[in-house]
Amino acid sequence: MKTKPCLNCRKIIIKQQNESLKDWENRHKYCSRRCCRLGKDPWNKNLRTGLVPRTAIKKGQHLSSKTQFKKNMVPWNKNTKGLMAIPWNKGIRHSVFGNKHWNWQGGKSKLSTSIRNLPEMKNWTRNIFKRDGFTCGKCEQVGGTLHAHHIISFSLMLKKYAISTIKQSLDCRELWRLSNGKTLCIKCHKKTKSYLRYRGKSTA
Repeated sequence: MKTKPCLNCRKIIIKQQNESLKDWENRHKYCSRRCCRLGKDPWNKNLRTGLVPRTAIKKGQHLSSKTQFKKNMVPWNKNTKGLMAIPWNKGIRHSVFGNKHWNWQGGKSKLSTSIRNLPEMKNWTRNIFKRDGFTCGKCEQVGGTLHAHHIISFSLMLKKYAISTIKQSLDCRELWRLSNGKTLCIKCHKKTKSYLRYRGKSTA
């Protein structure tokens, strides 16, 4: 095993097995790159780095008198807020919903699907999760994939209160009661009798 001291810190250096004798004698003089750079100036010190093309426009240079910003000239965007003062789609968003949309096909979506996609249903689900502490009511699993289960089936509620429109569903207080909801994980929810019944896939 061959050894020699570092030229800077005098630390003992051990020759590696795969290192040639030529490199060991001529190149391997320091224990680390830090010691090798110690006391040496970088090669690019006080040198201008980066190449500037000959065609680069210098400060204060104008290629044409037409494009030159002249005195007393008012910028085109002065006293304007942002690039567009009025958004191009202002007032358009609410005019393309429902039967006003170009691809309206007479309302093919089911009533139950439309009610489930309402923001009120999302808020109801979120409130159920918060009330139960995001914990399954059967296996007590915390977090994961949770579902808000209707104790009284959602489809039965629609039939019981004769709900035929979205407006009637919003006015029905019984449909949005938190007491009719329960937090279940996906495994426990699949074990309930009413799971996926509204899709015609009852799992009794």
